[in-house]
Amino acid sequence: DCQLCKHFKSDLTNECVSSCFSNEYSKNNICYECSKSCANGCNGPLNTISNDGCHKCKSALIDSITNKLIKCIDLDNFKCDGGDNSLVNKPEDLRQLVSSDKVCAQCHEECDGCHLLSSNTSIIKSTLKNNCLRCKNYLSTTRNECVEKCDINEYTNESNRVIFFDKIDVEKIYLFE
Repeated sequence: DCQLCKHFKSDLTNECVSSCFSNEYSKNNICYECSKSCANGCNGPLNTISNDGCHKCKSALIDSITNKLIKCIDLDNFKCDGGDNSLVNKPEDLRQLVSSDKVCAQCHEECDGCHLLSSNTSIIKSTLKNNCLRCKNYLSTTRNECVEKCDINEYTNESNRVIFFDKIDVEKIYLFE
């Protein structure tokens, strides 16, 4: 049992080691384990690609509108199956940053599932603003987006949870399912 190590001390095993493992980073000559969401090692404890985080992500949580990486995730331990997030094909611009072919898109708060806004993959594009597949609350046909409630001059058809403007003919409007 070492009190003072010549090279590094493993935080995991409390043993002296000559170098840290590839899934560890060193701080003050102590080897700490990288986040489980990192691929190819890390420089620190954060689950982002940064000077204090991952070199590359196993997978990623990305913004469904901008395709920007929010944080690295491990799909085995992250719920990404509709609702607030949707599992989608990795956008080409994240190819160097993410190991997995799939990433998790963080949907807009009023979406119940979403698609990516721009991608070179064969993902079906949503015709709604914010890329929603379905709405959590209501679909506004006047704004073409999912919303929490009606605005002034709008009314709702509660059975379909669709919002219309000034009592137009409901039969002529495409009902969102």
